[in-house]
Amino acid sequence: MAPKEIQRRHHHDSGSSRTIKPHEYRTYPPATDCATSNYPRLIHTRETWIFLQNAHAHSKGHNHEHRYSHNDRDGAHHGFNVDFEVRDDGPRGRSIYATHPMPKNTNVYSGNWVVKFTTPDELVNYLKLLPHDLQCDVLLWAFPSGSNEHAYVALDEGSFVNHGETDDSVNLDTDCRTTRDVEQGEELLEDYGHFINKSSGWFKDIRKKAWQDEDKGSSLNSYVSLGAPELSGGSRIIQMQEDDDDDYIGGSMHPAGQEWQSMAVW
Repeated sequence: MAPKEIQRRHHHDSGSSRTIKPHEYRTYPPATDCATSNYPRLIHTRETWIFLQNAHAHSKGHNHEHRYSHNDRDGAHHGFNVDFEVRDDGPRGRSIYATHPMPKNTNVYSGNWVVKFTTPDELVNYLKLLPHDLQCDVLLWAFPSGSNEHAYVALDEGSFVNHGETDDSVNLDTDCRTTRDVEQGEELLEDYGHFINKSSGWFKDIRKKAWQDEDKGSSLNSYVSLGAPELSGGSRIIQMQEDDDDDYIGGSMHPAGQEWQSMAVW
């Protein structure tokens, strides 16, 4: 898709994640114990998201890094169009919460850092560049969508938008606009059933090797349950705040085509 202009966002990190700097690329063995390793489900820092984004570009043969270095505190590394916070203090695990009231039809999120994998090799080559815990997270967030069962994942905090179990709890549509008025502090939720395929293809095989989860059929409940780890310690919060400046995000990371309809999870 063509490049687009979005609002630059300024944010403050709470230090709840290890920092992984750009250029630190090496080959890692494939994760095979995501479900049993008890790896920490962190609320990642901006630097880690940029590492994930840069690693994807590297896996595609692009030599350029994210246009914002890890020292640039003002770069827009995510696709949210509103202020938000990430917390890990509820039954769904890491999740997105509104920091202010939003009227119906608010454009909450644009898929600036949603990427698509069309073949198993594309996904495997990307995962090889990630340490164990990030491999597990990416395969937890990723989902198959569209008639060709391509796999998608949001390489930003969009991956923390969770599934609403009831119609009343869902407040985002497939375009990531609010379906009703949203109150401050409310969890932002969507219906995964509108865009996740009942995959039995290559993505499921790759994910199952990492997670070693039992085949529980097509139930979305079992898919969602993996994103709600047992809580340990207090809640972790990252507050995202707006800046009035505009800046440019290149279009190479935008989802291509019309198969992708929404963001990933957890």
